[in-house]
Amino acid sequence: MMDITDISFPHLGIHIDTIPQGFTIFGLEIRLYAIMVMLGLAAGFFVAKHLGTREGEDPENYYDYIIFGALFGILGARLYYVAFNFGYYKNHLLEILNLREGGLAIYGGAIAAILTMYIFTKIRKISFFQMVDMGVIGLILGQAIGRWGNFFNCEVFGRVSDGLFAMRLNNEKVNVEYVQMLLPEMQERFPELAGTYTQVAPTFLYEFVWNMLAFTFMVLYRKHRKFKGELFGFYLLLYGAGRFWIEGMRSDQLMIGSTGIPVSQALSAVIFVAGLAFIILGHVWVGKKKLFVPHVNLTQDELDQIKKERAEKLEAQLKEEKAKKEAKKQGKTAK
Repeated sequence: MMDITDISFPHLGIHIDTIPQGFTIFGLEIRLYAIMVMLGLAAGFFVAKHLGTREGEDPENYYDYIIFGALFGILGARLYYVAFNFGYYKNHLLEILNLREGGLAIYGGAIAAILTMYIFTKIRKISFFQMVDMGVIGLILGQAIGRWGNFFNCEVFGRVSDGLFAMRLNNEKVNVEYVQMLLPEMQERFPELAGTYTQVAPTFLYEFVWNMLAFTFMVLYRKHRKFKGELFGFYLLLYGAGRFWIEGMRSDQLMIGSTGIPVSQALSAVIFVAGLAFIILGHVWVGKKKLFVPHVNLTQDELDQIKKERAEKLEAQLKEEKAKKEAKKQGKTAK
């Protein structure tokens, strides 16, 4: 009789007897899925803010944006997931509010966060392309970290596999629907495991590695970009390419109605083409001095001067506000 483990990578000799999905504090259940999402959000924000500050941007803009970006990003991720699973949620409306079991579509979150940034930059009258370049570096890092939430939830995996990185999951940890869907192939290929385990390709891990490679490239390429917005184009290109490849292996896909076409794979193809076109046109238009603003790396002296001017401006604003308060106070006293 074999020992039962929650998760193992048999060909790598990795066996995890028990995989926790959360813990309880003062009677409140905290899911590790949610913790990984929040860690990804925090890491992405601080990286984007740090890089933006290194390019002379006001860090306060990032602090102000993250409140709205996080809120609408999570909302967009949930609405995207619910929209393509509406056949279930129309009969379970209260479940729409239950985020602890997962059900956040990264594409929905990314789209909502970028749209929110566009509106934010228009209101603040700052460069969208400059801020989004730093934002997508943080975004793809956050997406990479967030994928580990899927690991703890035992979700986002591929089809039955016996490859080098094959992941063996205890059926008790996996959604019953997916266990039943993959059971015939498990019985055919691994009859000794079927009924107890589901052995699949770890697509969450593939996406983590792909996103980290894309993150590394964008960080290294940042000072070499030819125009503001180029990293945004590379994000569309790289993330679209990776998701198109990985979605082809997924077993838990969101479909476009009854077409049998995975919505994320179709969208990945679109954003890959959009990213490629954006980069090519950007290079052409920069050469012709149209539309896009060429990127210029700032020297340390220039950065110090920007910080000095920003501090002086803030000090002047504080003095002005103090003077207004004093004048208002004196006006009340005179009455």
